[in-house]
This record gives sequence, C-alpha cells and structure tokens, in this order.
Amino acid sequence: MKAIKDKIVMSDAYYFVQSYLMTTHLEPVIKRNLVQYDEKGHQMYKMIWMDYELFQELFREGMEYMLSKSQDLTLENIDKYNLK
Repeated sequence: MKAIKDKIVMSDAYYFVQSYLMTTHLEPVIKRNLVQYDEKGHQMYKMIWMDYELFQELFREGMEYMLSKSQDLTLENIDKYNLK
C-alpha cells in the first residue's frame, strides 16, 4: 500500500499512475498547474501532494492513454518489439 495525501491506495495502482506521469513527462500535472520548481529550476511533482480525486482522474487518464498506444500484433511488431 502507498500513501497519497488523504488515502492509502494499492501499490499496483500507485505505480501505474507514477508510470503514466513518467511516460508523459508530467504533462497531466503540468496542464493542471501542479508542478513546482526546485532551486535549480527543474520541474518536480510528488505523488504525496495529490488527493484521491486527482489520483482517480490520473488513473483513468492513464488507462485511456496506455490503451491508445496499443498496436495490432503483426510479424513486423514481433520483430520490432522482440516478442517471439
């Protein structure tokens, strides 16, 4: 289990949202103006800052995003992604 601001959520869901944020280079939290900057000007966001409502939104968005990246399985894909 992992903690967000006001709830404890299953680790698998937590890491899925974290993966979504990393894959999209924090775009979902940037567009919500939730990113902060450190003293060197680097973007940062900590999941402990999000509430459960935002967590649910990002989980749903992440599912849609990940599913939209799916591809049909072809012989070329098998070679490209080494899925033999």
